[in-house]
Amino acid sequence: MVLYHSPSLKRYFLQEFADCYLNARKLASNGTGSAIATFPIESPFNPEQTLDENFLPEG
Repeated sequence: MVLYHSPSLKRYFLQEFADCYLNARKLASNGTGSAIATFPIESPFNPEQTLDENFLPEG
Protein backbone atom coordinates (compact mmCIF):
# COMPACT_ATOMS: atom_id res chain seq x y z
CA MET A 1 0.00 0.00 0.00
CA VAL A 2 1.29 3.41 -0.94
CA LEU A 3 0.49 4.90 2.48
CA TYR A 4 2.97 2.57 4.15
CA HIS A 5 5.70 3.75 1.81
CA SER A 6 4.67 7.43 1.90
CA PRO A 7 3.11 8.24 5.29
CA SER A 8 2.84 11.93 4.33
CA LEU A 9 0.06 10.96 1.90
CA LYS A 10 -2.17 9.84 4.78
CA ARG A 11 -3.68 13.31 5.31
CA TYR A 12 -4.66 13.45 1.64
CA PHE A 13 -6.15 9.98 1.86
CA LEU A 14 -8.27 10.93 4.87
CA GLN A 15 -9.71 13.97 3.06
CA GLU A 16 -10.33 11.99 -0.12
CA PHE A 17 -11.93 9.19 1.89
CA ALA A 18 -14.48 11.60 3.35
CA ASP A 19 -15.15 13.26 -0.02
CA CYS A 20 -15.52 9.94 -1.83
CA TYR A 21 -17.96 8.66 0.77
CA LEU A 22 -20.16 11.75 0.39
CA ASN A 23 -20.17 11.25 -3.37
CA ALA A 24 -20.91 7.53 -3.00
CA ARG A 25 -23.81 8.37 -0.68
CA LYS A 26 -25.36 10.58 -3.37
CA LEU A 27 -24.78 7.94 -6.05
CA ALA A 28 -26.35 5.25 -3.87
CA SER A 29 -29.39 7.44 -3.29
CA ASN A 30 -29.79 8.19 -6.98
CA GLY A 31 -29.08 4.63 -8.03
CA THR A 32 -31.55 3.02 -5.65
CA GLY A 33 -34.22 5.71 -5.62
CA SER A 34 -33.94 5.77 -1.82
CA ALA A 35 -33.85 9.01 0.11
CA ILE A 36 -30.33 10.21 0.82
CA ALA A 37 -31.20 10.12 4.53
CA THR A 38 -31.35 6.32 4.20
CA PHE A 39 -27.56 6.30 4.03
CA PRO A 40 -25.38 7.32 6.99
CA ILE A 41 -23.92 10.82 6.81
CA GLU A 42 -20.49 9.41 7.61
CA SER A 43 -19.04 6.13 6.45
CA PRO A 44 -19.96 3.29 8.80
CA PHE A 45 -16.40 2.02 8.33
CA ASN A 46 -13.25 3.86 9.26
CA PRO A 47 -10.40 4.35 6.79
CA GLU A 48 -8.30 1.62 8.39
CA GLN A 49 -11.11 -0.91 7.96
CA THR A 50 -11.51 -0.03 4.29
CA LEU A 51 -7.79 -0.54 3.70
CA ASP A 52 -7.79 -3.90 5.49
CA GLU A 53 -8.33 -6.55 2.81
CA ASN A 54 -9.25 -9.05 5.54
CA PHE A 55 -11.94 -6.87 7.13
CA LEU A 56 -15.50 -8.13 6.78
CA PRO A 57 -18.32 -6.18 8.45
CA GLU A 58 -20.64 -8.13 10.73
CA GLY A 59 -24.22 -8.80 9.78
